[in-house]
Amino acid sequence: MTIMGYGMKSMILIVCLGFVGVSLASDPNETAVDSVLNKLQASAGVLQTYESRIDYLKWQPQMFDAKTLRKGRVFYKRAVSDKSFLRINFETLKEDEFDELPYAEHFVFDGCWLTVINYDQKKVQKHEVAEPNHPVNAFELAGGNMPIIGFSPSEDLKKEFEISLAQTEAKETGLIKLHLKVKPDSKYRENYVSLDFWVSTKQWLPQRIDAVTTDEDIYQLRFTRVKVNTKITDKQFQIRIPEGFAAPEVFPMKRTKTQ
Repeated sequence: MTIMGYGMKSMILIVCLGFVGVSLASDPNETAVDSVLNKLQASAGVLQTYESRIDYLKWQPQMFDAKTLRKGRVFYKRAVSDKSFLRINFETLKEDEFDELPYAEHFVFDGCWLTVINYDQKKVQKHEVAEPNHPVNAFELAGGNMPIIGFSPSEDLKKEFEISLAQTEAKETGLIKLHLKVKPDSKYRENYVSLDFWVSTKQWLPQRIDAVTTDEDIYQLRFTRVKVNTKITDKQFQIRIPEGFAAPEVFPMKRTKTQ
């Protein structure tokens, strides 16, 4: 089992995938797909801060059509030192046809540590994912299950996925849809079948992401009230543990004896 379990790690991975473009060489004969990816790359290149509302739906058609919907906010900030911060604050939970209830769970990543704060269970977990002197970008956090777009060479990406433009519905104005299908011989074939990105042609950032797993589970993410490159202070990423919580569970990195 990976950090936080497969489901939540997949969610953070998909969020990360959404905000980074693919580095492709400029080519006068570039295809429409390459053009879209290049524009995503350009937007990612100037992305200093990002804030939005997020709706995260996990739909399990093979498990009695179970649906779990979580709502919250996403914050991202790129620091001057190339270090970056990511925070996802979930505040509500709705299961199937039951009422939506308050359920606060926050995920904070600072380049070295991923901290998970569950306010309902009054529990905190700290997972070390990088050496203190070698922090990783927030978009590299979930790189264990599939390549992080923008940190993997474009040739590698196309080796693993068939990438195409898909048709959008008439009501989906101002959006372009990218379809990523996992190739039969892809090293990620055991996790995902496909991913779809609805990209805003105004900001060239994702507005919706759907991912289908090999278990036929569907992860759907929608981003609204998006703010790009507005001021976000470092306080937004500070971790405050309320009184009455259990002592944090700490999970250091596994190190070899030579480290």
